[in-house]
Amino acid sequence: DLVRSRGLGDVYKRQLLFVPWMYGERTPFPNPHVRGAFLNLSLEHGPEDMVRALYEGVGYNLRWTLDAFDDAGHACRKLRAIGGGAQSDTWMQTLADITRTTVERVAAPQLSGAIGAALIAGVGVGAIRDVLAIKSLVPVERRFDPNASVRSIHETRYRTYRDFAPTLAHLVSRTGAHV
Repeated sequence: DLVRSRGLGDVYKRQLLFVPWMYGERTPFPNPHVRGAFLNLSLEHGPEDMVRALYEGVGYNLRWTLDAFDDAGHACRKLRAIGGGAQSDTWMQTLADITRTTVERVAAPQLSGAIGAALIAGVGVGAIRDVLAIKSLVPVERRFDPNASVRSIHETRYRTYRDFAPTLAHLVSRTGAHV
């Protein structure tokens, strides 16, 4: 894992942020024209810093979405991680830390699409009682709980991320860039 090669304190000290809006954004900041960006990128940053910033940028955006759900009265107490990215312990821990939510990685996360399709087919043919029964059939491989020691770091960075969004949207609109 590229990010493990450098200590957390050193990475956070460099203050690199990434906004992952490569094709516009829908939730929680609806703007189809806004684009991704690195904030504070310099020659001091290496590939591991950029990967860490990418992990965090996705996490901060997810946190923003979860906050919107919470504000609407639909708090999310746990996240289930699927797909190839879920294989990274570093990314899963980063998501737990940023969202302040437990992240559960399912077994064989890279196969979750196929497994999910098979389970839905099982409901369709009557082999599985209903979709609510599916959760008990998907084992959790590992659980990642939020690390309180980095909470204040992520709170500050999250606020910066949220403040950066409208500024970036405004700057992109001035360039005339569109999808």
